Amino acid sequence: MIYQDNDKYVGKSIDYYGEFCEAEVALLLSVLQPDMTFVDVGANIGAMTIPAARRAGRVVAYEPQRIAYQTLCGNVSVNDLKNVTCVQAAVGDKSGTVNVPELDYTAEQNLAGLDLRHQYAGMTFTVPLVRLDDDNFERCDLIKIDVEGMEAQVVAGAAKVIATFRPYLCVEDDYEPQRAELRRAIRAAGYRLYEFAPPLYNPDNYFLNPKNLWPDAVGRNLFCVPAERDAPDFGLTEIP
Repeated sequence: MIYQDNDKYVGKSIDYYGEFCEAEVALLLSVLQPDMTFVDVGANIGAMTIPAARRAGRVVAYEPQRIAYQTLCGNVSVNDLKNVTCVQAAVGDKSGTVNVPELDYTAEQNLAGLDLRHQYAGMTFTVPLVRLDDDNFERCDLIKIDVEGMEAQVVAGAAKVIATFRPYLCVEDDYEPQRAELRRAIRAAGYRLYEFAPPLYNPDNYFLNPKNLWPDAVGRNLFCVPAERDAPDFGLTEIP
């Protein structure tokens, strides 16, 4: 994996542990099958894209940030993955363009934590803003959405895809002000919601590194199952 040295979470986790959010990776891989299509919205450098592509038949990965997108493409290339389409675009509930800031990659920060709803000073560049409904999917089995507070907009812009293919959804649920709106939107689409909040640190990590860099940090997600389908036996707690 190619990663940025100053990335506070994804890059540092790969550097220290040889993995990132392994519990989430394991959950995604337990769902995916070789004939399935996985859509990775907010792919960043490909920490979920790369393992998913080794299991699924097709992967479509969206990432708006310039350096993260280029790194994503590099990781797809060095892993010799022919079934991944990388798209430099933000995803939301409308089509157009969005200004994306150029981050300072010389300073340690959460390079995956860019909230595109805010205005930023300094250099920006323009990338497409797309809806998943505008893509011509032949099938869609699992959508991962990690877009720093814009998850509800992504769901709204995927109404046709969700209604047609009824994919599983794995959605970041880490933003309190948007939490109620997000959950209403997913339930309105006919889904049951399950809480999935594993710790960032995995003691059984690839490098067997015993140092826990984030003892109190968890990844807050929703795993969402179409109401007409039986839920996989993951031991998750359904949210009433």
